[in-house]
Amino acid sequence: TNQPSKNATTSTLKQPASTLNNTNQSSSAGVQSLLRAGYTEDEVKVSRERLNQILKEVDPNAELSPEVEEILLQLSLRFVQSTTEFASKLAIHRGSNKLNVADLRLYVEKVLGMKIPGFSSIKALEK
Repeated sequence: TNQPSKNATTSTLKQPASTLNNTNQSSSAGVQSLLRAGYTEDEVKVSRERLNQILKEVDPNAELSPEVEEILLQLSLRFVQSTTEFASKLAIHRGSNKLNVADLRLYVEKVLGMKIPGFSSIKALEK
C-alpha cells in the first residue's frame, strides 16, 4: 500500500501550464540549452508563451511536460531562424534589404516542401 495513487503519479508527470511560465523555470536545463544556442531570454519567453497559447487553442485542458515543451521550443525557434536566414539570402540575391512574403514562401515551399494555407503558390509568383 506504499504505491503512489494514480493521481499522484499523474501530477508528477505533468506541470500545469501556468507553472511552465514561472521565471524560476528559466534556470531549467532546457532553457539553458536554448540560451547557449544563442537565443535570448526574451525569444525563449515569447516562444514559450505563444506555444502555450496555441496549445490552449487546440485543447484548453492540455498540458505539456517540460521535455516536450523544450523540444517544441527548439523546433520552432530553429524553424524561424533557418527560414529567416534563407529568406534573407534570397532578398539579398534579388538586390533588396527587405524580406517579403515571396522570400519566405519560396523557402518554405521549395526547400521544406510545405504549403502555406492562405497564400498563393510560387508558380503564381513566377508568372
